[in-house]
Amino acid sequence: MHHRSSPHWLIPCIIGLGAILMVLPFWFMLVFATHDEAHIFAVPPPLWFGDQLDENISQLLNRLPYFWHNLSNSFYIAIMTTGLNLLFCSLGGCAFALYQFKGKKWLFNLVLGTMLLPGF
Repeated sequence: MHHRSSPHWLIPCIIGLGAILMVLPFWFMLVFATHDEAHIFAVPPPLWFGDQLDENISQLLNRLPYFWHNLSNSFYIAIMTTGLNLLFCSLGGCAFALYQFKGKKWLFNLVLGTMLLPGF
């Protein structure tokens, strides 16, 4: 029985395309931050940086005076959530790996099932 395999270049190309698609929104966010509104909504949109970054930042700070405070709160929440998630998930993983207890398989499946649900 002969097994057909895909060309050796196919998987890296698919992964590379996926990486580009993941990075594009961040790229456009950075590029659009350096352009004025007229250029952003032009067809085709700009693909490289402009010279309006200083004006856009001052306009942002005028419209949202608590921007830096809000940004620091967001970072605080993100860091605390990540840290606590790592702590409690490590404790749970250690318990599942090292100890035998009644309902272990059911509880593990429950935890795994909730991790597979999309976060809305």
